Amino acid sequence: MEKTKGHLQNEVEQLKNKISELDNNKTGNKLIEKQLKESEERFRRLTEKAKDMIYRMSLPDGLYEYVSPASVDLFGYTPKDFYDTPILIRKTIHPDWRKYFDEQWVKLTKGDMPPSYQYQIIHKSGETKWLHQRNVLVKDESDKPIAIEGIVTDISELKQAEQELKNQSLRNQLILETTMEGYILADAKGKIIDVNPSYCNLVGYSRDELLTMDIREVEVKIPPEEVDRRIKQMISKGNDRFETKHKNKNGTILDLDTSISIMHINETPLIAAFVSDITERKGAEEKMKNSEEKFRKAFVTSPDSININRLDDGLYVEINKGFTQILGFTEDEVIGKTSLELNIWENLTDRNKLVSGLLKNGYVENFEAKFSTKKGEIKNGLMSAAVIELNRIPHILSITRDITERKMVEEELAKHREQLEDLIKERTRELEEKNKKLDNAMKVFVGRELTIRDLEKKIRMLQGK
Repeated sequence: MEKTKGHLQNEVEQLKNKISELDNNKTGNKLIEKQLKESEERFRRLTEKAKDMIYRMSLPDGLYEYVSPASVDLFGYTPKDFYDTPILIRKTIHPDWRKYFDEQWVKLTKGDMPPSYQYQIIHKSGETKWLHQRNVLVKDESDKPIAIEGIVTDISELKQAEQELKNQSLRNQLILETTMEGYILADAKGKIIDVNPSYCNLVGYSRDELLTMDIREVEVKIPPEEVDRRIKQMISKGNDRFETKHKNKNGTILDLDTSISIMHINETPLIAAFVSDITERKGAEEKMKNSEEKFRKAFVTSPDSININRLDDGLYVEINKGFTQILGFTEDEVIGKTSLELNIWENLTDRNKLVSGLLKNGYVENFEAKFSTKKGEIKNGLMSAAVIELNRIPHILSITRDITERKMVEEELAKHREQLEDLIKERTRELEEKNKKLDNAMKVFVGRELTIRDLEKKIRMLQGK
């Protein structure tokens, strides 16, 4: 009897423990259910507000288990449309991409898919869009593919920007190929990475030959050991202007007027140089020093504007044909008058700088200024001037080259380069922001799935006890 009583007391105690354990389990289950509900609510808010479409498709039947509301913006169809008609996605595919879609769809339903791909669709409204799709393959505990989770992003603006960049690049290339100025693009080590036809004609090398060469192989005036230092100076300064010499393939030496601009592509500095062949001008200048006769021939035949003025009052004494061809004034219209009377200087400040330099040093080299022609057209000139004596009277000898075309080319390229760099920075920033958002969304999505599965597993374990 005592044993039976003791046995009953033990059973009662065990029942009390079981009841207490069940009460604890109920409390735990309620907590888990609350956490699950909160997690689902956070995920719902995230997916409903996302501009990118988030979806989950079961395999191998290809049925959509979830489609976010962004499907309306991206495709023009509601999530319900996709639930009711899974193959609706094929209807939206652009005709040019149907074959690709069919091939990928067969692979996709088998769990064979790339991590991402791009394609075109036709929105319900008729608008063509570019989409970028990123996928994650979901497998069960036996490693069998059971679903695909993905994010679809509208990249139409990015594709349009890429096309605009391509068009700008083609325009820039056309400018470079048609200008008479030579063009060289080199990296920070002096390796030639691009040239235009005019430069090839100048130095006698083909483009393929030059692209295997270093700037040191054509540069004559600057010693090879000095090239690195000069390049660093140019990059630091951002631009430069100087005269140099390059060697033609046949051995002849060319005098070049060089204008340097530094551009940055993906934060890498590149040296862009426009060069003009001034061999004839330099030769003409040398001849003027050696012989009056040679000077006279150069004076008459030079395509550059050459003029002689008295230093004290600025009266024109003589001009060449180049002066008339560039500015339009004849010798009779000019001789005995000053540049102020003819209103040649577009900016009188430039004239004052020229006179100041001549009075201080006796010469001025590579001075850029704008001039007004007889017809009122504005031209850019590159001017060198020196004080000389004629019959013991100080005069100014001026040689001016018309660089109007080159300045237009440089300004156009600078404008396109700035636009290109701005577009690249803007599109890169936008793409980085989108990728960051996509990555965060995917992490939240996958994390949510893992959390739900973990919670479901715990519930099953608790219910099984």
